Amino acid sequence: MEREHAVRPLPDAPSEGTMSRLGREKREQQSAVLAAAPLDVLVGPGGATVGGVPVGAVAGEEIQQTVLNHLHRIALATGHPVHATVRDERIGYVVALRIERDGSSQFTAEPRPTAPRPGWDRRRGRPRRGRKSRLRCPRHPWRP
Repeated sequence: MEREHAVRPLPDAPSEGTMSRLGREKREQQSAVLAAAPLDVLVGPGGATVGGVPVGAVAGEEIQQTVLNHLHRIALATGHPVHATVRDERIGYVVALRIERDGSSQFTAEPRPTAPRPGWDRRRGRPRRGRKSRLRCPRHPWRP
């Protein structure tokens, strides 16, 4: 004869309400960490990346507007303002921004110039042409 065993919760086991509260607290902690750590944004002549993820420009929209829209969507999804460090290779500056949930943005520090890349024309956003480039191909180990 089989006996039915009733499953009784342990006295110190968390209830369903406690579990949802713990899950909510964990999500809030993760969101706070994301809000505190600035996202790295790299903008170049070929496009942009936000946190290492490529962001493509929309037709008729400048790349900086596309990046700001993407950061605004992140702020909406997390429920917190987003901090970003934008390195714009086209103009040679690094800009620290804070993007609010309402879409507004502000500088959190003064823009600062980046170190120039050798052989790079900042005005045109591409390698220099016409002159002998300072960039040289390293010798291959198998060549004399």
